[in-house]
Amino acid sequence: MAELVMTPEWNSVLLEMKTKVTIKDIAREAGVSTALVSFVMTNLRGGKTAYRVNKETTAHILRVAKE
Repeated sequence: MAELVMTPEWNSVLLEMKTKVTIKDIAREAGVSTALVSFVMTNLRGGKTAYRVNKETTAHILRVAKE
């Protein structure tokens, strides 16, 4: 069996895997539902404002996502 050797390429792949954040992670940390996080992110990405979501809640979700 071939021996696995840690190369710089594999190291960067592993680091990316460890730091990838999911909607579920953001929702859990922010104390909101995954649907709300998805709604806010989708609307903001589309250039819209999440008009049905409290501005403070939107700001909190974005703060958690940036961390």
